Amino acid sequence: MASNYPLPSKASLVQQYVGKTLKEIPLPAAVIDIAAVKRNCQRMSDAVKELGFDFMLLVNAHKTTEIARLQIGDDPEEVRVLVTTLSEAENMLPLLLDYQKDGKQVNLLYGVPLPPSQIEQIANISRILGRRGGSVRLLVEHTSQIPLVQQIARLSGYPIYVYINVTVGGEYSGEVSGVRPGSQEFQDLFSQIERIILLEGPISLAFPGFYCHLDHGLDIFEPSHDFDAPRSIRPFSTQLSGLLTASPVQNIRFSINATTAISHLSDILSNESEDEQMRERVEALRGTLEAVSVSQADNFIEVRDSIYPITDLNTLAKKAVLGLDRAPGQDLDDVALTILTEVCCVYEGRREGDVLPEEQEGALIALGSCTLGQEPSRHYNGYGLVSQWGMHHEMRGLLDSFSGFQVARVDLQCGVLVWDGPVDLIQPLHLGQRLRVYPNDAAEASESFGWYFVVDSSRLGREDEIVDIFVRWRS
Repeated sequence: MASNYPLPSKASLVQQYVGKTLKEIPLPAAVIDIAAVKRNCQRMSDAVKELGFDFMLLVNAHKTTEIARLQIGDDPEEVRVLVTTLSEAENMLPLLLDYQKDGKQVNLLYGVPLPPSQIEQIANISRILGRRGGSVRLLVEHTSQIPLVQQIARLSGYPIYVYINVTVGGEYSGEVSGVRPGSQEFQDLFSQIERIILLEGPISLAFPGFYCHLDHGLDIFEPSHDFDAPRSIRPFSTQLSGLLTASPVQNIRFSINATTAISHLSDILSNESEDEQMRERVEALRGTLEAVSVSQADNFIEVRDSIYPITDLNTLAKKAVLGLDRAPGQDLDDVALTILTEVCCVYEGRREGDVLPEEQEGALIALGSCTLGQEPSRHYNGYGLVSQWGMHHEMRGLLDSFSGFQVARVDLQCGVLVWDGPVDLIQPLHLGQRLRVYPNDAAEASESFGWYFVVDSSRLGREDEIVDIFVRWRS
C-alpha cells in the first residue's frame, strides 16, 4: 500500500540539501533538531527503566524510520511498537526485520479496533513478522470481532495476539471506544477468548492482556474544562487503578498511554504543591504505583507515548501547569520541531505605544492554520511561538518559555505576529526575514510536510547546517 503514495527518495533530497544551511533551503520547511530528539528519547528510556515498566513506542507523530530507531534504542530487550495506520506498519517492517535479524523479539500492535476491510493486509504483516518469531497484536472490544481475528490467523499461518480494549473513565474521559469491565459485553468477550484458547490452544489467538487509552491532553483545549495539575495526573492514575481491579486473571499485561506523565513521574511524585487537590492526586498516584509494584510479580505494565521524541508547546504547557518547567527559555530546548517560514509584511507603526494587542503586532508570516491548526493554545492563547533563532539580540533568560513573538491570529496560509513581553525588548523584524516557529501540536504541524530538514544544535558553530533528511511516510 505504501508504494501507491510515492515521495522523493531520501538519496535525492540528501544530495540536494545536506551541507546547506537553514538560510538556503526552500520555505516553508519542517526542521528537526536531532540533538533534542536524542535527549528526549534518552529521558524516556531512563524513566521507564527506573519505574520497571515495559515501553511501547508510537510513530504516528513523526512517521519516520530514523526517529523510530532512536526511540527503540541501541540494544533493546524487546521491540514493542504501536501503529495507528497500516501504512505505518508497512513502513516499519524493514526496521523491525533488522531487529529480528539481530535476535530481538518484535511485537507490533495495531492500535485501532479491527476493520474487516484490512484483514488481508494484516495477515500479510503477521506472516512476515511471524516467520522470525514476531507477532501482530490487535484490539478487540466485541465478540463479533473474534471471527475476524481467527480468519487473519488462518490466512497468515501464525496466531494473533488480542488485547481487550477497555474503558475505565467516566462520561468526560475522552474515550471513544472500549468495553467496560464487569459489563455483560465484557464477560461475553472474555469468555469467548478463553473458550477458544482452551479448545484450540494458541493456534489462532493468544491473549496478552488489556489495553486502555485516556487522553491526557484533552483538557488543555476543551472549552468546558480548565486545564489544571490535578486533572492532568488523573488519566495516568485512573488507567492503572482501573485495569488492576478489572482483570479477572493474573499474569496479564496492562497497556496504558502515559503522555507527559511518565518521563516526569519522579518530579510529579516529589511535587510539594500547596494546592490541596493536587496533593490528594499525587498521594492517590503514589498509592496506585505501590499497588502496581506489589502486583508486578503477576502483572506487567506497558506504557506508551507518541509526542515525546519531538515534543511541542502543548507538552511544555502541561509541564508548566504541573510546576515542572525549568528556567526561562530552557524548556524550549526540548522542542525538536520548528517550522521555518519568512516575514512577508512588517507592521512597524503597530509596534508603537503601550501594550494594547493591536499596537504590538509585528509582522505577517507565510504560515497559517493549515499547519498551525484552527484553535489557539488555552495556556498562552497563541497558535505558535517564534524562536529566538535569527533575532538581533539573544533574550534567553529574559523571557519565559511562552514570551516573545506569538502567532496571534491565523487564516489558512498566513499568521499575524504579536509581541508578548516587555515593550522595551521588542525585536525589530524585516521583510523576508526567516523565522522558526514552535508549533502547539507537532504531529498536526508535521502533516503539512513530506520530509524534515535535520539540523544538530550540538554542533557548535554549525547549528544551522543540514546534516540529514528524514522522509515522512504517507498515512
